[in-house]
Amino acid sequence: MAAPSSPPDADGRSVGALITALTDEHLGGDVEAWAVCLQLLPTFAGTLPELISTAGAVARG
Repeated sequence: MAAPSSPPDADGRSVGALITALTDEHLGGDVEAWAVCLQLLPTFAGTLPELISTAGAVARG
């Protein structure tokens, strides 16, 4: 059974592809950045792209 695909955005890219690009850019393989992202997740009031970029910025200090 194939996994369901994400709906495309206005540029025709899937939401999954957009999230992957954001996490690659802002979090990459940085374990601390991922930890910050997961710690912020339950109470973060912004959008998902804002969360990901904020977590990367916090981890870079």
